[in-house]
Amino acid sequence: MKSPLTHLTRYHHQSKDYLTLSDGVTPAVTAQISFDEALKQTPHALKRTMIENQTPLPQGAYKKAILSDRARVFCVGKNYLKHAQEMGGDAPPAPDIFTRTHESFVTDGEAIITPTDQPFHDYEGELAVMIGKSGRNIPESDALDHIFGYGAANDGSIRNWQKRTSQFTLGKNWDQSGALSADITLASPDIDPQKLYVTTQVNGQTVQSQTTTMMIFSAKVIIQTLSQMTTLRTGDIILTGTPEGVGTAQKPPRYLQAGDHVSVLIQTEDRQTRIAATENTVTAQRK
Repeated sequence: MKSPLTHLTRYHHQSKDYLTLSDGVTPAVTAQISFDEALKQTPHALKRTMIENQTPLPQGAYKKAILSDRARVFCVGKNYLKHAQEMGGDAPPAPDIFTRTHESFVTDGEAIITPTDQPFHDYEGELAVMIGKSGRNIPESDALDHIFGYGAANDGSIRNWQKRTSQFTLGKNWDQSGALSADITLASPDIDPQKLYVTTQVNGQTVQSQTTTMMIFSAKVIIQTLSQMTTLRTGDIILTGTPEGVGTAQKPPRYLQAGDHVSVLIQTEDRQTRIAATENTVTAQRK
């Protein structure tokens, strides 16, 4: 019998982190512990630490993205064949890596900002993988041992800026243009990152719906590739690519506008168990 999945949600209040741990079976546990400290512990040790240091969630606490202060955010472009094709390309020969800044993300419940003078803001629902155990030159066979957990992301993209050059950076890093969940499901032997499901909705309409089985490069391969280049650090996040259905490929194109509601949900492949999610309203950039 599979063990229940352990779900961690991050809150913040008066410069302190509060974490809530739940497994859907036993009562949820909340403790005042920094997110960075939590990342250093195994799920079993973290649960024990939180039980020993339980405290009520303060009134006024708000959700905060699963972003460690030292974390880098690596992203993979065109990692689903049908998405690569809808963008006018084909499968890349190796993981197509770019990065995002912390400032480019909001979290669940916060407003995504769309630039009023750049009406080409697109959504991209993705599985986010967080590194737990640091490492360099990680073999593919050991990659899953380095994962702390799985979250949800919207790799929001300003398409006309993205297409200005062969590099994606300009279109991927507008302040508050994307979203990263405040919750994460801790890694376990019962979770296969290639057997999860990505669903993106805009105003209640499903626009992306695909299993991670369809990734060109698996999470293991991506971790192996990145760790050849750099030491992957505890807290680093990898956005593993978006499936087909992005707005720019619609006929006519369907870009995000102020007032839209966009959500990204990651579930188990049978779509019975939530892994992580982020839901956001789109707001026009203030001049």
